Amino acid sequence: GMCHLLFSTIAWQYLPLDAQAQGEALIKQFGKNALENTPLAWFRMEADATPGSAAMTLDLWPSGTRFEVGRVDFHGQWVQWNAPQEMQDAAQRSKSERNGPAA
Repeated sequence: GMCHLLFSTIAWQYLPLDAQAQGEALIKQFGKNALENTPLAWFRMEADATPGSAAMTLDLWPSGTRFEVGRVDFHGQWVQWNAPQEMQDAAQRSKSERNGPAA
C-alpha cells in the first residue's frame, strides 16, 4: 500500500473559521476511509496558543492517533523535536527491520 500525506505550514490561521472547519471535516472523512495498507497522515506546522513558535502535529488514520512531535520557529530557524516514545520505538523497529539483526 501507500501512505497519503497531507501537510500544511503556517497556513491554517489565514483561512476563515468556516473554511478551517470544512477543511478539517473533509480530512477527517478521508481519514475514516483509510485502511491499514493505505493510511492517511496529516502533518502540520501551525500557530497555536503558545506565542513565538508553531506546534508540529501528526495525525494518523485509520487509528485517528495524534502525536505532538515538537515546536518550530515560524521561519524554520530552529526546530525542537519531541517525538513521543511510541514514535521513537516504531522508528527503531523500522530501522532494525531494514538493517537486519545486530551482529
